[in-house]
Amino acid sequence: MMGLQQDWSYNVTDLPPGKLPLDWESLVPGQLVEVWAPGRTPFQAYFDERTGDAQAVWLIERGMGSRRLFLIDEACLCLVSS
Repeated sequence: MMGLQQDWSYNVTDLPPGKLPLDWESLVPGQLVEVWAPGRTPFQAYFDERTGDAQAVWLIERGMGSRRLFLIDEACLCLVSS
């Protein structure tokens, strides 16, 4: 049986073709990203802020306005395709 941490760990190979993960340290406030997380429908959000070690980010869900915290191993952030 896999541990909780491994169950939630996001593998970038799960991304569809053409989606490239962003470096969390390069994000700028207000930047629109796509959030890919296991067991969830991908959604768009605006980057709000990150922890000093860049291991967690706060995102504001586009359209809903909900502010959510993601750990680096819980989700993959990608550029929004135009």
